[in-house]
Amino acid sequence: MQTNDIVIIGGGIVGLATAYRLKQTHPDMSIVILEKESQVATHQTSHNSGVIHSGIFYEPNSLKAKNCRQGRKALIKFCERQGIAYEICGKVVVATSQQEEKELSRIEKKEGGLELSVNESDRSDSMSWNRTFEGLQLCMWLTVALSTTLLWPKRWPSEFGSTVGRFSLKRKCES
Repeated sequence: MQTNDIVIIGGGIVGLATAYRLKQTHPDMSIVILEKESQVATHQTSHNSGVIHSGIFYEPNSLKAKNCRQGRKALIKFCERQGIAYEICGKVVVATSQQEEKELSRIEKKEGGLELSVNESDRSDSMSWNRTFEGLQLCMWLTVALSTTLLWPKRWPSEFGSTVGRFSLKRKCES
């Protein structure tokens, strides 16, 4: 019987990323990923939107914000290393009421701690590039990106295989 230091149940994006990070921080660990399907990333990961988030709505110095920033940078480097296309396209947030306008202003004030690039526009500026804009205020965060998320987990086994350990496919786990 083979033994492993770590067994990860699930070969989706979270399981794969966890194994990858563990192997980076503990290179001598033996890790196996158990996946019930015949290939990785066939469930929720395959329905992912492809957005590489920038952490706009998190408090600037929170663990969520820090993880989001680090994750965005690491994922873009991974895409570059693996030849996976991505686009830093930005995210537009529109305030359609006075309450939302106040909330958008609050978010803009804290963005400095999030290491985001912000481009604020009023209604007249935004109409020049977006004819469908209906609202009081618009803000565009320039660091949000999109990528083909289905390629991430499909490429990870090749990168993980030599560094992580092994995959065991068609392995259903029951408690």
